[in-house]
Amino acid sequence: MQGFGGSAGFQGSGQQNEIQTAQTIQNEIDKYLNSNPITAILTPGEFVEYTLKLKKDEVVIADAKSDAFDPALEVVDGKGKVLGQNDDRYPGDQRPLLLWRAPAEGTYFLHVTSFRNKAGGEFTVRFNTYQSFTLTTDKTSQYQINKDQDKGKPILLRESLKAGEVATIRESRPSPSFFSNELIFGQYIFENGLPVPSTYFPFPTISNLPILVAPVSGDYYVLINPMKISDPNQETNFWVQKSVTQKIDSGPQSLSVQSNSNEAKIYELSMKKLDFLSARISGSDRNYFALMAITKPDFNAFDLSDSTKNPFFPGFTQNSDSQKLTIMPVRPVDPRYVDFYALADQTIWIASREAALNPAGYNLAIGPAAEPLPANGSIRQKLQIGWTNYSRVPLDEGDIMTLTMTANGFRPRIHIFDPSLRTLSDSSLPLDDYLYKTEIEPTMSGKYIVAISCVGDGGKGDYSLSAALHPPRTLSIGSPGLGTIEPDQVQVWKFTVLPSDPVILHLNDPSGHCSFRFANNEFQGYPQDQINGSQIIRQIEYIDATDSIAIMNPDKPTTYTLIVHGYAKGSNYSITLEPILHHGKSSGKSSQKPAYGKGT
Repeated sequence: MQGFGGSAGFQGSGQQNEIQTAQTIQNEIDKYLNSNPITAILTPGEFVEYTLKLKKDEVVIADAKSDAFDPALEVVDGKGKVLGQNDDRYPGDQRPLLLWRAPAEGTYFLHVTSFRNKAGGEFTVRFNTYQSFTLTTDKTSQYQINKDQDKGKPILLRESLKAGEVATIRESRPSPSFFSNELIFGQYIFENGLPVPSTYFPFPTISNLPILVAPVSGDYYVLINPMKISDPNQETNFWVQKSVTQKIDSGPQSLSVQSNSNEAKIYELSMKKLDFLSARISGSDRNYFALMAITKPDFNAFDLSDSTKNPFFPGFTQNSDSQKLTIMPVRPVDPRYVDFYALADQTIWIASREAALNPAGYNLAIGPAAEPLPANGSIRQKLQIGWTNYSRVPLDEGDIMTLTMTANGFRPRIHIFDPSLRTLSDSSLPLDDYLYKTEIEPTMSGKYIVAISCVGDGGKGDYSLSAALHPPRTLSIGSPGLGTIEPDQVQVWKFTVLPSDPVILHLNDPSGHCSFRFANNEFQGYPQDQINGSQIIRQIEYIDATDSIAIMNPDKPTTYTLIVHGYAKGSNYSITLEPILHHGKSSGKSSQKPAYGKGT
């Protein structure tokens, strides 16, 4: 069974919306339309006929192709009445594809013709026939597979679904000696003969039994291949179970769920942009349980009559849903836990599913996924083996914050994200090094995420996180920045330069125990004359071991943030801005490497 390959909505892990291509569609068709091609010649104005002796509900699937003409397929009865037909499988592909189900036992005929009967030539045709059985929600009319039935030949199970319905194929067995892995579930096929993309199976699969979210109303067929039954006295029964969604609030929830083997339970809740939630299951064995969160599909985006909105055609994607929900790592080896982050306002589905009957039921808890970390404060946490812990700290654009992490007994990995989930840093500490310190320089306001895990996921232990904001001081022409700094201390200065008033920045460190750098890598790399389109440096000149200057000549008003680090007790420094009295913008670039004081 093709599974769901991603993280959100009808999307393929992370996160991404899977887009069907003509080749992927053809690859799937070849799996259920795998008979040997028949080559023949069509005379213009005529047809080539193949006899079909079909039982009631037996399905024929056929396709044809030709380099000489535009072929078409049709199924007719003994009187020549056309019962089913197809010309093009989808826009841009003139090869016909036909799926037709016999309403009664009898003899029917498959015709290969030319579009409008005007041409002819050589062609090839393929067709397969399958027994099909209609599944209902009525257990008393369930379909049975046993040792005397079907002789191992692939069959089709048919479900009639409405758009948005979530259907699970259920099975029952008299005893556990016959397992569902003796049945191979193949492709889902829509009533037009095209394969159903794997993106419409977003929920976890347990015991090889698929869950389908129907994008449009119609008949869906699933191909199954019965293997040799291990016990000749055993049989398996199939029916359809349609899941009902239960709406819940987005606040912390604790739901008591009654267990029902193989049933998909769906909970619907609204999320605001940048919400970060966690769903947890307790009271169930991880080997028989799965949990998933997805963006609720927008079923108004599907339209079979519009080639740009047909979910079975190549290139279709729900652009509005792309990347709306991201599944964050929490404990990969245990499907009972899922953390999810909203990158837009949306409605989501959380689906739980169990493969073993648990009469006592289980508990589903939904709440915040991250521990709050004050912008000037600290927290202590415990990391368990295989887990990823999350914390969130609120920051404003332009803040400078030092984050310190101390671990005990494990080798930590620290992954920091901004509110848009862009990675700011991803660091792993060396062996026997349990102290980590970094500076976060926000480029947007919001809650920044700190993810803590163990390298290799094999360790555990306590750790602490502390955050310290560094309020900036300002300097300007005539108001220099004068400071005394201690070891491991950080001080921040800001100043603004106008295009009409370029300045010389003078950095003085008499003790040689300070370092200066600009936030957001403003001066990192060389040469670099532009930051976000603003020309900031015309010339840099190194003076001596304690002094350096930079000529600040932007082409738009620019505010700079200067960060000072101390390395010795009582280190004094000064920062001054001096106007350039006679200036003119030059197109030349400095060839001298920038120097901003020690440590930069």
